[in-house]
Amino acid sequence: MAAGKFALVLLTVALVACGSAEAGTSRLLLQSNCVPGSSNPNACYNAPGTAFTCCPGSCTNNPGPTPACLNAAPTGTTPAPTSPPVNVTQTGGPPLPKPNRTPTLTFIEVATPASTTTYGDINARGATVFYRNKVLDTLGGSQIGFTTQIVRQSIGPNEVPFGNFEQDTLYYLEIGSSTVFADGLFSQQTSATLAIIGGTGDFSFAQGTIVVDRAGTDSAGNVLFKGALYLP
Repeated sequence: MAAGKFALVLLTVALVACGSAEAGTSRLLLQSNCVPGSSNPNACYNAPGTAFTCCPGSCTNNPGPTPACLNAAPTGTTPAPTSPPVNVTQTGGPPLPKPNRTPTLTFIEVATPASTTTYGDINARGATVFYRNKVLDTLGGSQIGFTTQIVRQSIGPNEVPFGNFEQDTLYYLEIGSSTVFADGLFSQQTSATLAIIGGTGDFSFAQGTIVVDRAGTDSAGNVLFKGALYLP
């Protein structure tokens, strides 16, 4: 009877050893799929030891039924980027907002011989002209201010092509105690669009444009200009 019990114990030990050997062999075969030196060289097992996954570093501290790496992102999520985002300059999309195209102010500018002072030959390049013109609210209306213009001829009127006269212009529009400063190119042939570069009084920090068009002459032969002030 004692010999039978002893034989049963030996058989049980042999079966356990065999099972352990098979489990060990199975784990070694699984580990062989994680390549040393690769980006995921380490095998991490689930709690029962029946499955593994290859990880870049350590395994989870609390293994469960599914193998997992340490700090692994949850299933169905994307890990946060490890490099800073790249700033991309948008080349398409909606255009920049345009300034208000309804004039903030319209006016008539009257240029008279008495309001014009010329330094140098008015018909030659390099001449400097100083204008101090009256500003009316409407044609034939009331005076509301002045324009002061400091002009340097960049192309003289008698140069080829004839009449292609251009002036580099600093333009000051004075309305009461407030002034708008503008700068640009004035032409005999086309209207002038001047960029507002600042102002004083009610026009402090002003931006926008002043557009000036020739508007013929009045009954006294004075040259008239129609002006429009555009602020954003």
